[in-house]
Amino acid sequence: MQALTADSDNLTLVHSPSRCVQCGLCAAICPEQALTMQPGLVLDPDFFGQEVLARAEPVKCLDCGKVFGTRESLTRVMAMLTEKNMLDSEDTLLNYCETCRVVHLFEAQDT
Repeated sequence: MQALTADSDNLTLVHSPSRCVQCGLCAAICPEQALTMQPGLVLDPDFFGQEVLARAEPVKCLDCGKVFGTRESLTRVMAMLTEKNMLDSEDTLLNYCETCRVVHLFEAQDT
């Protein structure tokens, strides 16, 4: 029904209540268990509008500008790797998309 739509360019999740048929699939497959279902139908003034449920700050590749993740996830991964001494503070490799990261890895080996 497309009651929930994701905008990968802006990293947003948008809900359109008027499209929802209360099937519960969104709540069942949500990997974060962030969605719940409440029986009933509430017709308020915003029923036919859209509501942004989530928005994240995108991270863009330093070379090509492609969005490849969120600032929160990148920060979390970098903190975990630093804690395990697998990443030093001067390493910028994780600030590139998967394609540019491979290019930088091979360029670093050639020097």
